[in-house]
Amino acid sequence: MRAELATKDDLESVRAEVLGVRSEVADVKSDMHTRRADVAAALLTTRKEPGEQIVGLRRAVINCHPSAATT
Repeated sequence: MRAELATKDDLESVRAEVLGVRSEVADVKSDMHTRRADVAAALLTTRKEPGEQIVGLRRAVINCHPSAATT
C-alpha cells in the first residue's frame, strides 16, 4: 500500500510543475494584453488616416474651385 502513495519529492515535483505552468500562463496573458493594445493602436491609426485624407481632399477641392465652398 505504501508504494502507491506519493512521496514528498513527488509532491514537490508536481508543485514545481504547477508553478511553472502558472508562470507560463501569466506570460501568455501579458503577451495577449500587449498584442491587444497594439491592435487597438493600429485600428485607431487606420481609422484616422482616411479621415485625414478626406479632409485634405476637401480642402484641395475648395482651394481649386471656389464655387465648391458655397455648397
